[in-house]
Amino acid sequence: MTLQDALRAELDASGCSMRALSLRAGLNPKAVSDILTRPGLRPGRSTIDALSTALGTTLPLPAETGPETYAELMRRIGETAPPDAAVKARRLQTRLGWLCRKAGWFPEIEPVDRQKVLKFFADNEAATFGLSAGSYATYKSEALDAIDVACPAARPLDVRDIDGDYAAIHARIRDSDLPRDLKNASGAFLTWLHDSGIAPAEITTDTLEAYYHHRLARGRKTEETCRKHVKRMATLLSKLASHPDFTAFGFAAPPHPFADGRTKFGVSDAQIAALMAEFDQRVAPWVRGKVSNTGLGRREFLEELDGRRSDASGRTRRTRRTKRGRASRSERQGEALKARGFLLVDEQWSPDTLSRRRAFVAAAAKAVLAETGDPIDTLEDLTDPDTVEEIACTLSEINAGAFPSSYVESGLKALHKIAAGLLCRDPEDLSDIVETIREFRVSERGIAARNREKLKEFTDEKLADFFNLSATLLAEVNAEIGARRKRSASSPGTAVVTADVGQKVMLVIAHDIMLKRAPRKANLVESRLDWIRTRGKISTLVIPARKVKHRTDDDPDLPIPLDEDESDLLWRFIEDIRPHVLAKGDARNPYLFPGQDRSPGKSNRPYRNILERLCREIHRRIGVRINPHLYRHLIGWAWLRENPDRLPDVQKILGHKSLQTTLDHYAELDESLALDHWQEHINARKARPSRRLRRTR
Repeated sequence: MTLQDALRAELDASGCSMRALSLRAGLNPKAVSDILTRPGLRPGRSTIDALSTALGTTLPLPAETGPETYAELMRRIGETAPPDAAVKARRLQTRLGWLCRKAGWFPEIEPVDRQKVLKFFADNEAATFGLSAGSYATYKSEALDAIDVACPAARPLDVRDIDGDYAAIHARIRDSDLPRDLKNASGAFLTWLHDSGIAPAEITTDTLEAYYHHRLARGRKTEETCRKHVKRMATLLSKLASHPDFTAFGFAAPPHPFADGRTKFGVSDAQIAALMAEFDQRVAPWVRGKVSNTGLGRREFLEELDGRRSDASGRTRRTRRTKRGRASRSERQGEALKARGFLLVDEQWSPDTLSRRRAFVAAAAKAVLAETGDPIDTLEDLTDPDTVEEIACTLSEINAGAFPSSYVESGLKALHKIAAGLLCRDPEDLSDIVETIREFRVSERGIAARNREKLKEFTDEKLADFFNLSATLLAEVNAEIGARRKRSASSPGTAVVTADVGQKVMLVIAHDIMLKRAPRKANLVESRLDWIRTRGKISTLVIPARKVKHRTDDDPDLPIPLDEDESDLLWRFIEDIRPHVLAKGDARNPYLFPGQDRSPGKSNRPYRNILERLCREIHRRIGVRINPHLYRHLIGWAWLRENPDRLPDVQKILGHKSLQTTLDHYAELDESLALDHWQEHINARKARPSRRLRRTR
């Protein structure tokens, strides 16, 4: 006899209602009704024990079953649906089939998992599947309704249904001066504590972890949402433990059960402080070109070099001028700097690169300490060949994923640079480090595997939406400006141009610039007003050569010409819109896209997050999640997709100094492009009826 059969028999024999039995057992009023009417619901042991006590008998425990597959669930939905719900059942079956197709799951072998479904909908956007936002929400709701049959979401107890201390605590919280978000979120936690019989002083980290798993199993929230909620409850407990209005209840204040991602190795910053201090004192100024590998300041050396030149006789200077083939002064200066252990401009690290390499060194030191127990206290220890090999093995294992990553390889190359250029380790050590780099080298060249997969998500329709994004955004801006002008006519003082409108216009201009030549992020973000050149009705953004990667002052600048309409929009923005997006006191901001942080002391800064915001807009509207650098690959790939012979043109657009660089990036796309063209040829040559199978239901 099943639990449901036993409950029905007891109710029939006693004449008691489902609600009355629930209340007699100390459960929520719908507990018995949920057990009897919600297929697949597995009540907890405490619930069954409470019902057994109320009935004076021993109810059977639910049978243990393995996880149900989607195919089994779809079949059960069809078989158990009453006649008047047949249409809804078919719709739920269809929705589950759609979910499995889009997620790449095989219904026959994929077990039903609510969290995987929630993650699927959270990771994608309506545009990913060509749906409206409303339809996407409906698909999600119907999919979860269907999954409730297999993994029912239990009806949450209402905090108003409880009594005792926790009811009083909740009332006092509502009237307290605690933050509003903690007040609003406290009810579910207090209800769970009451239902679990846990006193305030008995709350531990394990309690919070159990509550986290309860939220995951019973609700429609993602893991991240549940994790944030439990962290907020840990904050609430710490406030209740010290708040004078709640000290009488004796609340414990345990930490939340989630590890800090910044300390995933279990090693504190203090344990690697000596190494990082040496890195900051020696490596940072050297790789930025400020000092030599012996600590000599660049300015002092140049002054010394100029002094030696001024001491040269006039005859010597005349002799040098008449010698043919003599290197230029800048070349001679570069040779002198290099000979004294300075890094030349194209060998130095940018601030962003320095930050990433510093993070790698910190991660390497923590990983090795956690793995072996041996600390790395000096740069000499860090660049020891055995240590480098240990770093490579440990970090490659930790960072293993679905796609190959050059994270470890690039970090090892940075260690080799320090070992060779700063520490001047002996050739045998350097040879061993090079051998380790070869061993952990990622075989792929050009575009990373995960980025190639992203490019393949851009269908013809999505590419069209991508290229038309500026027009779409601009239409929304014009509609909003028109609406605000009407409101300002009837309500004087209403601003026609707001910061939000200005930020959207900045996105339009940024997208236009990225479509033209896809400059690197730093070049776009740090574009200045004085980089704009105008001739007639055409404007060009000219990025100085020294700001472009792999270029020096001797190389040509990087021009990004805009067409007539884009130039007109650019100047309308500069003259009419930009003043409205400037923060107070930031009137002299030199950047085309001024910073949007209104905090004090943040003036004269660029809009650092403009490209990240643009990428989020692309994800929301087009359904493909990209990063700023993928813009460059997307432009080259889209053109080569239409005509593979455009490789030299792609080289010029992206500003690659050599065609080989372009070849390295796009050679691995040749196979997919060739297959696409071959499929088009097959389709053109075939003359036959459609092979599409008719729908069976």
